Amino acid sequence: MENFKHNPTDTELETIKRLVDKSIQSFHLAIELYNRPTLPNRVEACSMMLANAWELLLKAYLIRTKGESGIFYKDKPNRSLALSDCINRVMDNEKDPVRRNIRELAQLRNDSTHFIVDEYEIIYGPILQANVENYVSKLEELHNFSITSILPKRSLILPIAGDPLDEEAITKKYDEKTAEKFFKNYQRINQYIEEDTSKAKFAHFYRVEVEIVKKAEEANIKVAFSNDAEINGTVLNRTRDPRATHPHRMTECLKILNTRLLREGIRLQSKGKPVEKFNRSHWDNFVKAYNIKEDPSKAYNRASPNEGNTSYIYSDKAINFVFELLKHDPANALDAAREKVQQGER
Repeated sequence: MENFKHNPTDTELETIKRLVDKSIQSFHLAIELYNRPTLPNRVEACSMMLANAWELLLKAYLIRTKGESGIFYKDKPNRSLALSDCINRVMDNEKDPVRRNIRELAQLRNDSTHFIVDEYEIIYGPILQANVENYVSKLEELHNFSITSILPKRSLILPIAGDPLDEEAITKKYDEKTAEKFFKNYQRINQYIEEDTSKAKFAHFYRVEVEIVKKAEEANIKVAFSNDAEINGTVLNRTRDPRATHPHRMTECLKILNTRLLREGIRLQSKGKPVEKFNRSHWDNFVKAYNIKEDPSKAYNRASPNEGNTSYIYSDKAINFVFELLKHDPANALDAAREKVQQGER
């Protein structure tokens, strides 16, 4: 991905804002369409609006970095770039799982104009879930906007059917061409999933875990026993997917923080000297100095109980917390965090 080299004009900034606003609207509509239980083709409808959201998002970034001419073909100056070409210009690594995920979304959108298959949700559900989370991350990274400021985090979790794939039923239900296309897509996606090591960037499967906690402030749901209850108690379940509430790995936190710092013109210093980027060592100091890993609202250990090593992911709250410290005192924040860590080790 290219760095910011172009200085947008006022007119271009207005265009960028309009594109980002339209992109967010399309994303919002995609979520709404997917969550309509009576909509027969909700997967297809969702894919079309998500694809539109991505195209507008990437075009806004291209204008920001290359100017308005960057979203048009050189040999056809009146024709704007297709989604596939926007992806190629912004994400030049062919093995990038986010790029693969968006391409798979585009394939679903294209297929939906010719092949209508009720079972698409079984194979494309995890693709759409990862796509939603990728969009949220890229919107923050490229345009410094958090979607959770207008949408609750719980709305970003898509309910996916857990029904097994019945190949025989599909073969009987659809014509040969449609069934063959479906299975070809199914095999390709499974191969990508097996090869993927990106931690849910290409396809995201989530599980629901329920546990009883001793501290009331750590609970999502509180229950109590009462002899005076007018109705019998029922078992309540509420999903809390850590990857939805804490979607960022450390590397993503660094990208988001450095993007924000660059956009707002904040220059960090350490020991009186300029610091080019907020790096891993700085992040580790802030995490230790301010006990971020001890705060469930900021950090989550996704490692299983049987694993020896921890593996933390972080929430938007953690990123915002660190950013505000840096913004408040860019000349001394890095040194202050380091000194707090050193004092704790003595």
